[in-house]
Amino acid sequence: MTLEIENYDAPLGAERQYIVKMEDLEHYVKTLTESKGFKEQYEMLGSGSQKICNVGNKPENKAKNRYPDLLPYDDSRVILQKCKNDPNSDYINASYVESYKKGVRYICTQGPLEKTIGDFWRMIWQEDVNVIAMTANIIEHGKKKCEKYWPDKVLKVGDIIITLQNEIAFLDYTIRNFKVQKVGVSGHHMVRQYQYTAWPDHGVPTYALALIDMFKNIQNFQKEQQKWTPWVLHCSAGVGRSGTVMVLDSAIEMSQAEGRVDVLGILYRMRQQRINLIETVEQYIFVYRALVEYHFGDKSCKPANELVLYFNKLRQLDSGTKKTGLEVQFEKLRQLENPYFQQKCLAALTPNNKNKNRDTYILPPDDGRPVLKTSPPSNYINAVYSYHYGVQNQFVVTQYPLPNTVADFWQLLWDTGSSSVVIMNEISNKDEFGDSHMFDALHFRAKLDIAKAR
Repeated sequence: MTLEIENYDAPLGAERQYIVKMEDLEHYVKTLTESKGFKEQYEMLGSGSQKICNVGNKPENKAKNRYPDLLPYDDSRVILQKCKNDPNSDYINASYVESYKKGVRYICTQGPLEKTIGDFWRMIWQEDVNVIAMTANIIEHGKKKCEKYWPDKVLKVGDIIITLQNEIAFLDYTIRNFKVQKVGVSGHHMVRQYQYTAWPDHGVPTYALALIDMFKNIQNFQKEQQKWTPWVLHCSAGVGRSGTVMVLDSAIEMSQAEGRVDVLGILYRMRQQRINLIETVEQYIFVYRALVEYHFGDKSCKPANELVLYFNKLRQLDSGTKKTGLEVQFEKLRQLENPYFQQKCLAALTPNNKNKNRDTYILPPDDGRPVLKTSPPSNYINAVYSYHYGVQNQFVVTQYPLPNTVADFWQLLWDTGSSSVVIMNEISNKDEFGDSHMFDALHFRAKLDIAKAR
């Protein structure tokens, strides 16, 4: 592996910076992951405020900040046009952030508070924004992370009117299109919001493909609009997840333009414009993983009219590897399995629940399983919610019941309101159920009728 060393405006203590050529990227990521080199890189940056934040600290503005220690720097903050009779109405917790080309491409802000929703939409109008990228849910782990600042139909805040035109839900993100108008001003702005719903707070998405797909959608939308004004990005604080998105987008832009990438340099420069962008080393590593996926991942999403041709190609045997494309794809899927997956399945592994699992390696994660509406410890069943295209929790996937989980199975149907059961294996009198627990037609029909009658 050949790495090019280049002088740059480095964080304190860094004597050199590695600019990684794209042909070296996969090997570089593998090597630094195994050696914990990414942790060393990330820790060179330090954390905390590096510049003056006097305006955000003013007593009149403190209530406008979601977190008192995460404020915009005075020299990069967004300055709103003042409202009449309010000299402090120029403040919002938002920062201009440059891309790797050193032009302002992003406005990074906190998730709006109830009292700052009006300021948020004033900023959208003032900066002529046409893309909002939201990487948080309204409620996460029982805590409010962001106020719902958009309408189900129409919302008027101050002299700004926001009308929801349509909404499309995908597996990991939702797109909403808004018409934004200002009282007394002719015309309107078209604004598209992308809410990425599958990103855990302080964590990273399991896979990068959906985020990359969202980036492409944003690029296509701005191209259609012929309008490349800065995106507005926010999560809850507007530093961790938002920072990850900005660094990844800029790193992709640099890699395409130059055939090399400088993730640490991009992040360092962005941190001069907003505090603590990218909060964890996991988020920093995710940028590299996503870059590998973007440049070297299999582009399996194809137009419907190309499906037959693509499938036939995957069926062909490679003379070198002696494997079909289908086998190669499946092996890649197996490699994506989380080696620490059981750490996310603690309920399944408790002494009271171990005997409710057919296979100790096929367990539901705590954050994706149905919780039965019975008192603990009997509220566990080996089942998970699964997605349909564009619809979350459309299916419930579960194991064939064991003798000690038959009651739990029927409770699951009742709790989820399910009226259809698809069994993927044959039912035999020799199964563990025995004759008294067989799914005979009358028993089965009666139970479903009960569920339908809820």
